[in-house]
Amino acid sequence: MKISDSEYIKSSLTMSSMFLTGHELLKYIVIENLKGFLCKESKLTADGNLTYLESEEYLYIKNEKHKELENKKNEYYSCFKWYLINKIITENEFEDFQKITLHRNKITHNLPQLLIDESFDFEIDLFDKLEQLINKISKYWILEFHIPSNSDFDNLAINPNDIIPPVSSLMGYLNEITKEEFIKIKKMKS
Repeated sequence: MKISDSEYIKSSLTMSSMFLTGHELLKYIVIENLKGFLCKESKLTADGNLTYLESEEYLYIKNEKHKELENKKNEYYSCFKWYLINKIITENEFEDFQKITLHRNKITHNLPQLLIDESFDFEIDLFDKLEQLINKISKYWILEFHIPSNSDFDNLAINPNDIIPPVSSLMGYLNEITKEEFIKIKKMKS
């Protein structure tokens, strides 16, 4: 049983927290960038939070019901679907998003099982896909909106491969930690 090995528990919890953090970063980027783009106006509150007056288009996206989700609304899913419809992501990337979300749910709702059941499978390859999606979507907003709207970049040749969004650097670090912990767990199992 894993529960008796404190190093195993630390590694399992570290991997889980890194994956959940990455998932929340992706969710934030997907929703907040689209919401900000489609909003009627935005305001900074006295406590420093950004609030949006959501447009009819965004409200339609946000409140859309999906047969794939048993006709339920899901803002995250709806926003991700917008990226697919607008060809910002591919069908394969949309499928990766769905796998990532399912794995996130598996971790979140089965954390005790993760700690005691050696057969619980942490899908390390999904962390790479998570990092790739964050990078792609972040770059999209930088290249299509932030750079064109900033006159400091006028007449500059921008190589998209040279752009490293700050969140991508963070994800790279989280991914590195996760892989280190995954290797530790594999060694413990052998």
